[in-house]
Amino acid sequence: DKAGNANECVANVEVLDKIKPFCVAPFNVSIPCTSLPKEFNPYDTLTLQSLFGVASASDNCGATWQEIEPIVNLSDCKFGTITRRFRTIDRVGNTSIN
Repeated sequence: DKAGNANECVANVEVLDKIKPFCVAPFNVSIPCTSLPKEFNPYDTLTLQSLFGVASASDNCGATWQEIEPIVNLSDCKFGTITRRFRTIDRVGNTSIN
């Protein structure tokens, strides 16, 4: 002030990211079993990614996606379904709810 008096203030701010990331799975695909590789392993997530696509992740602070072990419901003749599952995790550990 005009008299030379001074004062200082300190404020601590804690920034929290409470926004959950969002995971987008690849499109559903139906194919005949004759189109699959001869030694097809329905539990091999890298093969599933190369044949049927990958997920994507979105978040306000950046995120990555992970593929979880699929649910395989195939008969001995390889007829049925493979349900692929994904999750997204952001930089602070929030996981997707979809």
